[in-house]
Amino acid sequence: MRNISQDVIASTPIMLFSPHEQRQIAARLKAQLTEIERLPQRLLAQAFKTQGVGDESAFD
Repeated sequence: MRNISQDVIASTPIMLFSPHEQRQIAARLKAQLTEIERLPQRLLAQAFKTQGVGDESAFD
């Protein structure tokens, strides 16, 4: 495997988002992470609701 020279690395363009775009991206990622973190709770709630657990009418 050949090494990449510093000149090649230094001359490679790297796309950077503006600070405004970075904040928008961070906000979207934070919102998505919040949804992911809440998912197990929702799945458990849905499973218990489907099974009638905690619903006294299931015993009628």
